[in-house]
Amino acid sequence: TLTRSNAKGALGGGNERIAYDLSYTCDAPPIYYLPERIYPLRVSGNKPTTPLPDARVSGTVTVRGETWTLDRWHGSLGHNWGKAHTDSYAWAQCSAWDDHDDAFLEVALGLPRVAGVRFPFRMIVLRLRGVRYDMSTLRHIKNNRGDFTLQRCRFEGKDDLATIRGEVWASADDFAGLHYEDPDGGMLYCLNSKLASARVEVALRGRAPVTLHTSRAALEIGTRDPRHGIEMIL
Repeated sequence: TLTRSNAKGALGGGNERIAYDLSYTCDAPPIYYLPERIYPLRVSGNKPTTPLPDARVSGTVTVRGETWTLDRWHGSLGHNWGKAHTDSYAWAQCSAWDDHDDAFLEVALGLPRVAGVRFPFRMIVLRLRGVRYDMSTLRHIKNNRGDFTLQRCRFEGKDDLATIRGEVWASADDFAGLHYEDPDGGMLYCLNSKLASARVEVALRGRAPVTLHTSRAALEIGTRDPRHGIEMIL
């Protein structure tokens, strides 16, 4: 079962059993990749959103007889649906930083199709010290900068309050390859790491700059090219 406040389930048996019973809360507003009014309409083949971007997760997870107790661990709940995956994209997210416990970052780069037309998409959302720097409006998406390869993404954006630039990367050994099949049978290769490194520089208007570091970021690269070089595990 999966709801906006709980996740519970189990699979396997014996020594291979995995089970989880989690609850989560979040005081941060949702992240919408598109204007909210577009989501009910049939104009986009892909509609991602992050309803709970900076959650606190509590409960238990049991893996092969070992149980972990979670007490307000950092987490996130996202959702993506539609007729097809974006052909090429990079997605990065992190709420576990070495030196700023309250920071949250989500970045998305790609070429989605809206109303049959592809356009460059570059979204950045950062929450730091209780302030949300939201560079996800159509104006920001047009002016933000970003690029990515099969193992790294770079991004930069600014508004009246802050300039944010950074990169997220991982080695090939820290990626797991997943097959993402479209409803029509097309195949996207999802290269996913939860052990990515990140460095983000934040220049704040009227305040000292801040630099964030971590080796616990999530990085996902989507590609249609089967020659990506990452081992497919699922």
